[in-house]
Amino acid sequence: MTMYGVGVDLGATYVRTALADREGVIIDKLVERTPKQGDNMAIPRLIASMIKKLLDKTGVKTDELRGIGIGSIGPLNIETGVLINPPNIPFKNV
Repeated sequence: MTMYGVGVDLGATYVRTALADREGVIIDKLVERTPKQGDNMAIPRLIASMIKKLLDKTGVKTDELRGIGIGSIGPLNIETGVLINPPNIPFKNV
């Protein structure tokens, strides 16, 4: 069974996601605008939706997904995984 990973780049303007195999070859990627309105769950909902779209589009099953890495500006609470008050995103506790 082939293993895959997802990378997420959470930026002020765009959220970028990429699905790659274990050798790092990018299978597919998506880009969407970073939400500026809504509640503090708008970004996590968008990321989850983008990952689902990648998996659906490529036919990769969730049990083939071995990890998800998210890159973002901090500060990050390392115990909870919550972005406390990122300066480039208009939400707290993301």
